[in-house]
Amino acid sequence: MAELSEPMKALLNSFADWDETYKASITVYLEGIFYASACTTLDDEALDKAMGMRPAGTSGGWKRSADTHFSGGQPNPCPCEVEPEIRRHVLFEA
Repeated sequence: MAELSEPMKALLNSFADWDETYKASITVYLEGIFYASACTTLDDEALDKAMGMRPAGTSGGWKRSADTHFSGGQPNPCPCEVEPEIRRHVLFEA
């Protein structure tokens, strides 16, 4: 099996670091090249910091989306359907 390149190792390590720090507070339940949806208990400042650390499909990284609604029509952000009293869903763009 071929050895991983240094950039690929760095990318995989950044995912591991992010997961260890934030896995209890954020679930990225949908992620593409330009958009990601996260379910979280974090406040705005901590969420923006965490998502800024998460590798994205572009060099600009993940930023909170300016879209006021998700593609299904729900407002952005919106309460989580499962735990609305403590979690919310937020849309990000890269």
